[in-house]
Amino acid sequence: MRNPSKTEAVVSTEGSEGSAAPRGRGRPRDPGKRAGILAAAREHFAEVGFDKGSVDRVASAASVSKVTVYKYFPSKEVLFNAVVNEPIRQAFELDVASLDPTTPQASLEKIAETYLTLITAPEILAHIRLLHASVSVSPALGHDFFSSGPEAVMQELAGFLRACRDAGSLAIRNVPQAAEQFLGMVRGNEQIRLLMRQPPLRAKAATRTYCRACVDLFVRAYRP
Repeated sequence: MRNPSKTEAVVSTEGSEGSAAPRGRGRPRDPGKRAGILAAAREHFAEVGFDKGSVDRVASAASVSKVTVYKYFPSKEVLFNAVVNEPIRQAFELDVASLDPTTPQASLEKIAETYLTLITAPEILAHIRLLHASVSVSPALGHDFFSSGPEAVMQELAGFLRACRDAGSLAIRNVPQAAEQFLGMVRGNEQIRLLMRQPPLRAKAATRTYCRACVDLFVRAYRP
């Protein structure tokens, strides 16, 4: 039996939406081309969702071959994951390492305002809506989102709260629980209202006042 030719191998790879193209050696990947594929995929998945999404359509919209799409994203799941989770991963960076654990009030106010602004940003809400519509088809997408967004933020905040505890500025026994309490209080009902396309609870100008009130309550609860 003869071995399939390279041409036949490419055709076989292109025949399945979920199959991955083999990764070989070649020229370095072009960040601009990757960004173009992501932009086309973002628009396509927003229109039809994950289940009905087509790598062929994404390739056509990005003016590249399907093989090129698979070169950057080995499967449709990986492509969708990048569309949804990369912006969230980039946005949900609180930069807590730059904050002073000896002054928890000011530092937590900055964290609270940054967090609430991030989770209610229109682009983040759009990504979450897209994910909600697709996670029943591929539950792994939900796991990836949670790891990239909410869980990553929780870990960052927990690290800062441990630093506050070690500095003696807050008396916290259960740091993970305290981190969850803090983020839940800051989040309130604002994000779910906006996800359901309801009017916001408060004007943007009132966000700082609300966050300050949350921090006041939290710091009083864990004051040494």
